[in-house]
Amino acid sequence: MRRSKHYRRRGSLYVAVLGCAMAVTVIGVAALTALRVERRFAEGTADFAQARLHALSAVEMGLHTIANDPDWRTNNPNGVWETDRPIGSGTYTLEGVDFDDGDLTDFDTEPVVLTGTGWQGDARYKLQVTVVAKLDPLEVLSTCLHAAGEVHVKGGDSITVTDAPLSTNGNLRNDEIVYGDVHAATQSGGGTVTGVATIPAPQKDLPDPTVFDMYKSIATVTPIAPPDLNENVIGPGYTPWGVTNPDGVYYIDMAGHDLHIEKSRILGTLVIDCPGHKLELRDPVFIQPYRSDYPALIVNGDVEFKYKSDETVLSESDSEVNYNLPGVPYESVTDDDQLDTYPNDVRGLVHVFGTIDFMESARVRGVVIGESTGTDAVVCDKDNEIVHDPNLYANPPIGYTKPPSMVISQGTWRQVVD
Repeated sequence: MRRSKHYRRRGSLYVAVLGCAMAVTVIGVAALTALRVERRFAEGTADFAQARLHALSAVEMGLHTIANDPDWRTNNPNGVWETDRPIGSGTYTLEGVDFDDGDLTDFDTEPVVLTGTGWQGDARYKLQVTVVAKLDPLEVLSTCLHAAGEVHVKGGDSITVTDAPLSTNGNLRNDEIVYGDVHAATQSGGGTVTGVATIPAPQKDLPDPTVFDMYKSIATVTPIAPPDLNENVIGPGYTPWGVTNPDGVYYIDMAGHDLHIEKSRILGTLVIDCPGHKLELRDPVFIQPYRSDYPALIVNGDVEFKYKSDETVLSESDSEVNYNLPGVPYESVTDDDQLDTYPNDVRGLVHVFGTIDFMESARVRGVVIGESTGTDAVVCDKDNEIVHDPNLYANPPIGYTKPPSMVISQGTWRQVVD
């Protein structure tokens, strides 16, 4: 019996030792597993952090490209700019997208969204930011009238400029009187300037010469027969020809003829091509842009202002035309009668690539830019007036700014989760 008890004690001890060994083994395996999990977690966290840095590097490369390549819009597609570019032990992909219309090249003022995707191991991170154009207006928009060449105020005549100066990069030949301030390179003639004359004045930059083609590219072509646009109404929702443009931009090719506009209302932007010929604005006429960020008139040719703003109005009953029919509202109102009257003037930005002749008592409320150089680039007959519109400088029309610099839009950095 004693021997039997002894063996039972030895067996119990063996079981206890074996259990303890197994417990130690389990604890060891668990510890090793935990270490492996912790290491993999640490490696995954590190990879994720590296992927984020790769995504940030991709976006920074996009910003570098925009800042240093003046032709970045044409040199890069609307979409993927770089694919799986190596960086460290990972890679990145860079995209640049114009979400406005899917075309990076049509306007240099449209925003672009840069998206960088970074990979490190199995980790992936996607980062996005919006880059917008910083628009500084051309100084010509701070004037009533700016000419590249000579401005000639004829004897017995005058021009009144209100709230901004008459400006020229050339000579002011003043044979009578300018009511207001003047900026000019030189001055001749024995006339009077009632305001402050800054002579010589710094030269002012003119718009980019491609601005005409830019607006032509977005315009709707009108099948107009020269030479007259008479007793017509044109706007974003209506034209006499049945073709319309949602922004009211219409291109008129005069094919070697003059164009006369009279007894008509234009709510939109006319892009008129008549090199070597002229546009005559006759009594009465009312022209204003539909979009405040577009000009009223862009003319590749000469322009004559031949209407009398203080003597005549645009009258529906006189013309037997409804000038504010549906699609062409006036002050947000349309109707179906012929009882209304409208101002006899041009409002907004007028950009002329030829000569300009103010021939009657025309009034422009906005800014007039003349590209013609040399003598008599702008001639002032009779008594005309230009009233400056400060909104054109505060919110310049597209194409009438200094070359834009692209800056990050505040608050647009974000992680993208597909």
